[in-house]
Amino acid sequence: MPDETPICRHCQAELTGENWTPSGRRYDDKCCRACGKVISRAWYLANRGKVLPRVKAWARANPDKVRSYRDKRKGVPVGDLAREKKNSLQRAWRAAHPEKAREYRRKAYYADLERSRAYQRSKALARRRADPEAERAKVKAWAKSHPEAYFASRSRSKARNRGLIRATAYEAILPSDIFERDRWRCGLCKGKTPKELQGTLAENAPTLDHIIPLKLGGPHTKANLRCLCRKCNCAMNAHYEGQLAFA
Repeated sequence: MPDETPICRHCQAELTGENWTPSGRRYDDKCCRACGKVISRAWYLANRGKVLPRVKAWARANPDKVRSYRDKRKGVPVGDLAREKKNSLQRAWRAAHPEKAREYRRKAYYADLERSRAYQRSKALARRRADPEAERAKVKAWAKSHPEAYFASRSRSKARNRGLIRATAYEAILPSDIFERDRWRCGLCKGKTPKELQGTLAENAPTLDHIIPLKLGGPHTKANLRCLCRKCNCAMNAHYEGQLAFA
């Protein structure tokens, strides 16, 4: 070991015990910590295509080590206390940055949509099994305060079930959209179907009709739907040929 103080061969700084790079502990390396970071970063950028696959493979094979390394980097002790402290820090950050947190959750949700939906379904099922009465009351309260969203959700579910059962195309459609498109008039008799009669048993109440009936393999799409008064819709039943008599 030489008697003189070693000097960094890049920036000419004196190499003491604090400013030596971890990979440059030998005197013949002669590289300070700051220069070592720059060199390492340049090498990483030049060989990123080779490094990243190996790093990702190692991270997938060692999730516990990755978690502990992240905790140490953030100054959080490893173990159960680390989880609690990290969760509290994350909650505080989400409370301080609600918009960023919402955007992050949205990106993470749509990055793997099938997995996100499966996770939501499993959580909802667990809640329903744990306390079915509370979940039922929560759904009723939400439906009462958000009638349009609740109706749209039910419409999507019904359309999806119909498409799965009959192996046909389906779309989530609000009846009011079809009625507005057809200007609240019956597609057969051309009579008016007043908006205030929607959902009643009046003969001129607006109803949805499938041009090609679902029973005959027609799709549940906007192109195959139209507004009919209840009288015409009931007279047609599910016979496609019967529409010619009202044309």
